[in-house]
Amino acid sequence: HRSFQVKKIYLTTTKIQTMLDAALNQSDPAENGKPLPGFEGIPDEIVQAQVWALESICLYLTNQGSQALPLARQAVDALPETWMFARGNAMIYLGLSMFMDGQYHQMVEMIKQAYESLQEPGTSYGARLLYALTVSHLLQGELELCRQSAELMIRYALDANLLVIQSWGHYLLGRVYQEWNELGLAVSHYQLVIDQRFTSHQYCALDSLLSYAFVQHILGRHELAQQSLDSIQYQNAAAPQPVLALTAWLKQQHGHQTEARRWAESFYEPIAREPIVWDQIPQIFKIKILMDADGFVASQAVDQHLDELEALAERTHNNFTLVRVLAMRAVWLARQGEFSAAQQTLNRVLHIGRSGGFIHSFLIQGLEMLKLLQAALSQLKDEPDTQAYLESIIASFLPPADSQPAPASQPEMITLLTEREHEVLKLLAERLSIKEISARLYISPSTVQQHTHHIYRKLNVNNKRQAVAKAAELGILSTLH
Repeated sequence: HRSFQVKKIYLTTTKIQTMLDAALNQSDPAENGKPLPGFEGIPDEIVQAQVWALESICLYLTNQGSQALPLARQAVDALPETWMFARGNAMIYLGLSMFMDGQYHQMVEMIKQAYESLQEPGTSYGARLLYALTVSHLLQGELELCRQSAELMIRYALDANLLVIQSWGHYLLGRVYQEWNELGLAVSHYQLVIDQRFTSHQYCALDSLLSYAFVQHILGRHELAQQSLDSIQYQNAAAPQPVLALTAWLKQQHGHQTEARRWAESFYEPIAREPIVWDQIPQIFKIKILMDADGFVASQAVDQHLDELEALAERTHNNFTLVRVLAMRAVWLARQGEFSAAQQTLNRVLHIGRSGGFIHSFLIQGLEMLKLLQAALSQLKDEPDTQAYLESIIASFLPPADSQPAPASQPEMITLLTEREHEVLKLLAERLSIKEISARLYISPSTVQQHTHHIYRKLNVNNKRQAVAKAAELGILSTLH
């Protein structure tokens, strides 16, 4: 479980279940209440509940949420409240299976009720409730909610010294900030996981390390990216496919197309039973590599893999992955000359990504995506929220602030911010949340997010605290009172 080796989990739980069934068949009904032979240390009911919980994990990680759901529910009902670790894990997969089954809002309500009923929320059980909630917000595409719950999760995990939960919290924050294109913050959170990788869940550490390498490459720090890949230890086993996938894509970025394509054409693992909840998904890298390859076979493979990934993301209600896939599809359709279909796909992905403020999934598609976004502007005049979101993505394609001329003078900086951005900045200084600013200004949370992104870009900062400090330094905040 600490490394998500699904086949080994399943083989082991099958053996335990066989032993449990044999003991039940051999028991004498007249001796009701006595422990089963072989289960004197831990009652057979609890062993059975943990088998159900582990089997639900295997089903969830192979995209079988509806089958995982009843097993996770049985495990939660059977495990005593004092078994906080085991019961917490069962609650994680009950919640995630509900999400995968299309019950996001019901799941959020269930987890919140369970969390609010706790007398001591800062426990292993409470932290796992927050983890289930945070992951579901991420996959739903509600990135601000994900950020809030991840920070709360880390706070409690620090107080209770829950090292594994701390790592998951930083990993999830890295995912959020990467998608918001706040890459410096993303790197810092991934680095925190890497620093404590020996006390983290193995897959959390691996995906964090790969994401760290990926972002460092995007930032132009190619040596750091390669060093982090080289640091991965395989313990005499073959390199995991996510490592091979990222390695192949990086080779393509450095002009070694033949080596990259060799990996892509040798990678055949079907996506249907592979989890698509991670940041570094091998099939996505395969598509990226084949999109830049010539030939009818490569073109067919791109269409097929895009279809499969889109269908799986929709079936598992994974909006985070769906945004990435649809952004790639829009560019791919445009390359094929299917501009109307490309614009339809783009409009769809904009509406999915807007509430979470997705940025990076568009930027990584390059100038082809920028042209599609610019062409879509005129079609969204009647949708101000979506238009504001689209403008924020386009603005993110601009060169970084440190490549621009010297900083503007104070009067110039003040006029650089719009009136609405002034209002948002003032409320940020008052430490209001996105939701509170939304209510105060009578605009949607997604619109607030777009304004904050514009403020960060114009002030050349990465977060709210830096924005407030920079505004105070420039004297901008004093003009708002």
